[in-house]
Amino acid sequence: PYPSTASQQRSHHFPAPSFIYDIYKTGPENPRFHETAKQVLQLSSRNEETHPIAVDVTIDYVRRTRQPKLSAGLYLRLIRFLAGKGHLQKAEQIAMMFLKKQPACQGLSTALLRLSTKFKMEGDLVKHKTYLNIILSDYSDTVEAELAKAELDESVSV
Repeated sequence: PYPSTASQQRSHHFPAPSFIYDIYKTGPENPRFHETAKQVLQLSSRNEETHPIAVDVTIDYVRRTRQPKLSAGLYLRLIRFLAGKGHLQKAEQIAMMFLKKQPACQGLSTALLRLSTKFKMEGDLVKHKTYLNIILSDYSDTVEAELAKAELDESVSV
């Protein structure tokens, strides 16, 4: 009974915000574009049925805007969300942006650990270890660094 495509799901589960986003996305210089993207992403990333919308809008938003204007917390949630949904390249893009522009952002070490774990699950042990080492070097006083160290120690002993 549920529609099969993301655009059909929009009309069934999530009509107003995503259609408004579709209107504003043609003018990324418009402040409403950023506000609408934020609303769509906050709402759609919370519900399993609308996750395809969150993925589509995230990818579209990052592609269209030169200066993203989402909150740090939402970006961090999107890193974890995209990584969890298998969109590792997009999650990594956002993570790298944060590492360059806001490395001290609270919650970044958690998002990086999630990204590292997903790379391990996908069989990319080089990126998995790269992110563990970033966590160890840049966030050494965090719980995530302790977990990263344990993970690296375990991989050496195997």
